[in-house]
Amino acid sequence: EDLKEDSEDETSEEEEQEEEKVEKSTKESAIESLPYTIQLPDEYEKFLQLLTNQTIKTQLTIIDRIIKTNHPKLHYSNRQKMIKLFAYLLQYVNDLFANNDENNISKHFKLLSQLTPHLFDLIQMNSEDCSKSFLEVIKEKHEEFAKSRKTYPKLDTLIFFRLIGVLFPTSDFRHPVVTPTFVFLHHILSQAKVKSR
Repeated sequence: EDLKEDSEDETSEEEEQEEEKVEKSTKESAIESLPYTIQLPDEYEKFLQLLTNQTIKTQLTIIDRIIKTNHPKLHYSNRQKMIKLFAYLLQYVNDLFANNDENNISKHFKLLSQLTPHLFDLIQMNSEDCSKSFLEVIKEKHEEFAKSRKTYPKLDTLIFFRLIGVLFPTSDFRHPVVTPTFVFLHHILSQAKVKSR
């Protein structure tokens, strides 16, 4: 009986390994089937269609190819496209964390951690306009919070606080994005009520 159990364990491990190989080859073929030049869509919905139902690696490849195809060094007008891509990515992050469930939350955090270098690079390409885009998101989140001050912000708001700490210099005395965010955080903490010890 022990031999039967051992052989069953070995066959189940082999089957799992074969499934992983098939899944890996499917992912690789999905990346290989992508075009090398991907233009930035004019609308967010079309951008979202590019990323929907794709693996994390494929999504990152799509974003990387959009950046390389539309890089500002290739043409001056591409600067505006990179600002639009930055805004699309912020909206995408918001959508991911607004509609999260326990099954997908770790996947969303993994995607965000790998997406952060792209966001940082986009800020370096055009810091002023990208900062304005990020500040607009913070203003929107503050307006949402102002409507219901008694409730704590949800994850789709808190995730942007996390991004600010990574993307912008938080040690500056004044910063066009970080300073208003600190004020927003102060409002949240000053109005929070401790319910347990």
